[in-house]
Amino acid sequence: MGIGLMIFCLLPVVVGMIGSSWFNEGPIAAANKYVSVPKDAGLESVTKIYDKQYEREVNLLHYKVSKPHDHRILIKLDASTGELLFYSDTSKRCTERVSTDVRISLNGAEKIALDFIAKVTNLPGNSKLTNGELLHVQGCGDKMYYEYWFEWNRVINSIGVVGENIRVIVHASSGEVVAYNKQWFEEPPSNTEVRISEKEAAELGRKRLLEELRSWTSPLADQVMEAILRAKISETKLAYVRFSLSSVEDGLAPKGLWLCWIVKYTYTELPEGLEILKGKWFTTYVQATTGEVIFRDAAK
Repeated sequence: MGIGLMIFCLLPVVVGMIGSSWFNEGPIAAANKYVSVPKDAGLESVTKIYDKQYEREVNLLHYKVSKPHDHRILIKLDASTGELLFYSDTSKRCTERVSTDVRISLNGAEKIALDFIAKVTNLPGNSKLTNGELLHVQGCGDKMYYEYWFEWNRVINSIGVVGENIRVIVHASSGEVVAYNKQWFEEPPSNTEVRISEKEAAELGRKRLLEELRSWTSPLADQVMEAILRAKISETKLAYVRFSLSSVEDGLAPKGLWLCWIVKYTYTELPEGLEILKGKWFTTYVQATTGEVIFRDAAK
């Protein structure tokens, strides 16, 4: 075989090796801009996937830290922009290397969280700090440690958007950011006007469930209808809701961002035979402009 032919045959292999190396190096370099991976962490995989939670392609990096215990580091980056979307490092949360004492104040932890966000993205102007608290978390085995959880939620005209937030978790002893998540779409709402009252929404939600049950052939249909009629309205909230991609694809919810009354009903007085539902609840999502029940959750 001539030298030229040999080089021609080997060329696809060499290009493939370089291409694979380049693909891995790109996401790794991008991740290193945001987080510090321990030196003893071994890279297990770099994969490009379509992530339904973020509704985009992401580069997914898995690291494993073997000592003193097996821990995982998970990183998700926007495949187009390289922006960090998700980060979690259990090796910084619960190991023999981490103290369980609280050494960082709430204000100090908030500054750490804001500095981390500034390194990753611009904190949107339509965001509001809705959660900032110290949590006592059970770690490995009987070991307990403390974390600060912060959430900045998206708001539209002072009304919150469910599930759209930036979350940062700071270890209360080391001051390290141990987890981060950005779930933010900036999609404009499909409706903004509130024409349905809170009371009307609760009545419409219950009515919709009862209408669905009338087509049931189950011998328990009458008891379930009675249980729904007796169910207590335990929570109502006006919020913007963007339903999961899976619910939309399955035809269970509409696509888009909707201003809804979220009404939670809790089963209290139950007819005989339905004691298993005691303490469980169901939720309806009533479009605040038209009164249409656009989604409901089953009993939980």
